[in-house]
Amino acid sequence: MSRIRLLAATVITVSAFVALAQGAWSADVKPVSGKTESTANGLNYKVHALSEWTSAEMGKWIATTLPKVIEPATWSQSATKGPGEAIYQPATNILVVYQTPQVQAKVDAFLMELKSKRLFLTKV
Repeated sequence: MSRIRLLAATVITVSAFVALAQGAWSADVKPVSGKTESTANGLNYKVHALSEWTSAEMGKWIATTLPKVIEPATWSQSATKGPGEAIYQPATNILVVYQTPQVQAKVDAFLMELKSKRLFLTKV
């Protein structure tokens, strides 16, 4: 199971670097979140582009806060060692969340709430 998570995170990170190297992303394109993909064990991974936030520190904060405030027992960072993970890639400002569909929905709501508060967003 952890090999699948590692493989998914690696593929996503490499894909992001290739896209950046080819100039596929422009500075003014700011996707909120990507498509959710299912894995064999019933968990999903979802890629969130955090380019709307001004610093990598905000991305790190999000990745460490999610497991503490949204269903804490379901994350690998918890004492119960749940299956979920939040993986942040600061070079590309991308967050990959590997979780159940129910927790993914709560993560989406959390990110939308942060954006609605306009905390640490880049100036438009």
